[in-house]
Amino acid sequence: MYTEGFCTGALLPLGELGTPRQEVHVPLAHQAALSGLLLAAAAVRKALGLNGLGTQITRINVMRALGSDLTQPAAKDPRGICICHDADFRDVYKSKYASALEG
Repeated sequence: MYTEGFCTGALLPLGELGTPRQEVHVPLAHQAALSGLLLAAAAVRKALGLNGLGTQITRINVMRALGSDLTQPAAKDPRGICICHDADFRDVYKSKYASALEG
């Protein structure tokens, strides 16, 4: 299940010594259940108007102990390949949605 950036699986290495490395994507049931809960929680937050400004990213590795600071603001791609870096796109967006951005 891949929805809204929720991934539910792991890449497990396969193979034998001396053979090319191979990996297989294996679904993890507990990770699938957690992603469903996170997706539902995100829908509730949006419906209640509790979403903050900007995109937030939550990373939980179900194969390790739970850490702190799981949710962080999303950083822009340092390679500059996002359309949000394109000056023409930004100018058109601002001219089209200027009134929506102000209010």
